[in-house]
Amino acid sequence: MKLDIFNHIFPKAFWDRMLEVVRPPKPRTCTSACARFRAFVDLDDRFRIMDTFGDYAQVICLAQSAHRGARGSGDRQRTGHARQRRHGRTRAQVSKRFPGFIASLPMNDPDGLLKEATRAVNELGAVGVQCSPT
Repeated sequence: MKLDIFNHIFPKAFWDRMLEVVRPPKPRTCTSACARFRAFVDLDDRFRIMDTFGDYAQVICLAQSAHRGARGSGDRQRTGHARQRRHGRTRAQVSKRFPGFIASLPMNDPDGLLKEATRAVNELGAVGVQCSPT
């Protein structure tokens, strides 16, 4: 079994909402790159690619911009609620093909980050945590 970790993914509901806000995708951004590489969102496309590697699974995490969107708002409560929803959607993807997920946390709210990291690991079963600067 090959286990590949830190594979970025956009939950479909988040992707659709992001495209409502960021239209059209701006050049040289993750939104633009992801629009060209469907496997970030389209699981059928991702599974077709994964099948070429044989006995292969991925530990998934949200693509960086999936948690950057709310950072600019300065509203830590809104950011925290959005983060919790995204982790729930990512957790829902866990399966034989995705045996685990890594929680993705922005550092604009250190107390909220610690609380959500604890929740993601203890309640949702995240196998790790990644943080990015605000």
